[in-house]
Amino acid sequence: MHHPDSWPSRPRTTRNLRLLVGASVAAVAFILFLTWLALRVHLALAGFLNGDSTWMAVQNRAVVDLLQYADTGEETDLARFNSQYSTLATFRSVRDQLLSRRPDMARAISILSNIHATEVPLEDAVFVFAYFSGAPHIRQAIAQWKAADPLVDELETIAETLRQSNAYGAPLRAELQFQRARIRTISSALVDRSLVFSSDIAQGAVLADIALFFGVLGTTALAIGLWLLAARRILSRLRSSEKRYRLLFDSAPDAIVIADQATGAVLDANRTALEWRRKGAQRPEGMTYTQWFNDCALHEVAPGDDGLQSGEDGQRVVETQTSVLAWGLRTAHQSVVRDISERVRDERDRHIAAAALANTAEGILIVNARGRVVSPNRAATEITGYTKADLLEMCLEDTRCMADGSAMQISVRDMANAVGRWSGEVQSRRKDGSTYPESLTVSAIRENDQIAVYYVAVFSDISDIREARRHLERLALHDSLTGLVNRAELQRRCDAAIGMAAQVGKMVAVLFIDLDGFKAVNDRYGHAAGDELLQLVSERIYHQQRAVDTVGRIGGDEFVVLLTELERREDAASAAERILAALSRPFKLDSCEAAVGASIGIACTPQDGDRSQTLIANADAAMYAAKSCRPNTWRFHQYCEARAQE
Repeated sequence: MHHPDSWPSRPRTTRNLRLLVGASVAAVAFILFLTWLALRVHLALAGFLNGDSTWMAVQNRAVVDLLQYADTGEETDLARFNSQYSTLATFRSVRDQLLSRRPDMARAISILSNIHATEVPLEDAVFVFAYFSGAPHIRQAIAQWKAADPLVDELETIAETLRQSNAYGAPLRAELQFQRARIRTISSALVDRSLVFSSDIAQGAVLADIALFFGVLGTTALAIGLWLLAARRILSRLRSSEKRYRLLFDSAPDAIVIADQATGAVLDANRTALEWRRKGAQRPEGMTYTQWFNDCALHEVAPGDDGLQSGEDGQRVVETQTSVLAWGLRTAHQSVVRDISERVRDERDRHIAAAALANTAEGILIVNARGRVVSPNRAATEITGYTKADLLEMCLEDTRCMADGSAMQISVRDMANAVGRWSGEVQSRRKDGSTYPESLTVSAIRENDQIAVYYVAVFSDISDIREARRHLERLALHDSLTGLVNRAELQRRCDAAIGMAAQVGKMVAVLFIDLDGFKAVNDRYGHAAGDELLQLVSERIYHQQRAVDTVGRIGGDEFVVLLTELERREDAASAAERILAALSRPFKLDSCEAAVGASIGIACTPQDGDRSQTLIANADAAMYAAKSCRPNTWRFHQYCEARAQE
């Protein structure tokens, strides 16, 4: 976009200049600090050199007082010595405290002020010993001071010896001479150390002056050099910074319009703002903000307001943010107008998706990587009985186990993470403690197609489905009238029982039962009575059997009993006798009373066959043999074959 020369140029940024000024102020402050430090150290060290220090004076007075006490033995002389010794001990304590890792300068100054310790300004003296004790020559001076400690302690020992001698009478002349000689020797040693102390302090002062002078000089030179270098670089980059600003301004995807606050005249606009205008990209010469966007006045634009802007591609949903800035000597408004049409569409799509998610019949749980539920839908709370707050404190596996009730050996999240998606049936627990079968599908949501950061668990209560499945299975395997197993299921169980019996050495028997007189009841009283009679017959037959036996209905009035785990075939005959006895009693129907009999044929393994179809067929043949002989009786198939051979 090209702009006329008459447009006011955008004010150049002063941020870098502010940084330069700030750095200059910091450099000047640092130089002043070094100067102040140099003066303070210099004054402190100069004070130590201004004659004997108080410490030296106290040592000298202590020696004089002790010699006086040795000559006179007066208690007043001893008291003066003890006072001087106490002052030296205080000096020593303050010195050691200042040389520690955590010096308490205020306490040291307070102690020294109470004893009127030195003519040097206390703050300066304490400052030097607290922070410059490791400096060259200062360290040697302090070492000389410490070396005097044993000598001062020896003076105190001599004073105590003299005090004890005076307490028991006048000390011997030889002893007094010896003690005076010791005192003078110690005094000479103290004077030597004091001279070395003063010399080291003087050399330290000279060295400190030189170091601080060159430090101030070097810092000043460095600060000036850095300032000049920074100023040159900042000034050289101002023009390139202005170009970068122009490039960013024109490359911004949002429309940016800068207008005079007083008149509303457009001062500047980027390329996007030009392209949004109905008439295309034109220079905003003499135009106001209102004219620029036609239906949007300047005072109507506020941060966060949404409105419609007309463009060549139709209506746009926009979001406007306005800020006040200085434009030369004027105050201007900078309006950033963002096209949020796509965002509004995305939000609408997300709202629709969220509504669909909330109203779906399946329970949906959003689970984080640690297995914690972070978002359940409404169906999840309805199915489980847990509130949303309850679910947010739970993990996916907390209320779930395998379909057979065993604990999950592997987390469903791990399985989903391995293959991307896992589906299966589990057993879940409701809030009231009841359980229900659940169909569960867990899908992993990966970050950059690698790490699973979330999981989506979709589940539903399949109790009704499973019940319907069981009902269908029962209808497929059982007689709908009596509830007994049908022919197919009976044959399956019979084959299984034959295989098991062969392994354990037992027998299997099949009893084929055909009712006598059923047709007469059915013809006389109707099919409803016949059905009722069949139900009562099935109940009586069923109650005569063991739990391991099976009773089935394979035809109109034909029943089959499968007897397993028999030791001998006579057990089958006993079962047939019980059935005949149970069926011999009259049956009370809703509309009448009926009596029927039965003929039973018996086939046993292995002599009568080793397959279900063979056994049932042979038992059927034995039943016809029994019926032809006389009613209400039973026959073995083997017996029938023997009679036939005769």
